[in-house]
Amino acid sequence: MSFVPLSPFLRFARATASRTFAATLVVSAILGLALPALAQQAAPKPLRALLVLGGCCHDYAAQKDLLKAGLEARANVTVDIVYSPDTSTKPPLAHYGNPNYADGYDVVIHD
Repeated sequence: MSFVPLSPFLRFARATASRTFAATLVVSAILGLALPALAQQAAPKPLRALLVLGGCCHDYAAQKDLLKAGLEARANVTVDIVYSPDTSTKPPLAHYGNPNYADGYDVVIHD
């Protein structure tokens, strides 16, 4: 069996394939290490919502839990609840005496 030298085209093709394979490995390694870190950084903070409920005319005792669960399941939001079990038309909601009750919240929902 005799040795047949590779043509210039085959030498070029082999060298190019080797470089392409090496470059693919390097890029894959970099992306494999960088993408998880980027994904963790890209997660936005959830909105903070205050849900205020109470009074007559609705089943607020059940509604407060349903609204909280529904909002948190559908949006990137955490919901805190202020609830008065009083069923009158003017339920006592003590936080209304504090003018800064909404501080720290992105949204306040009055139901």
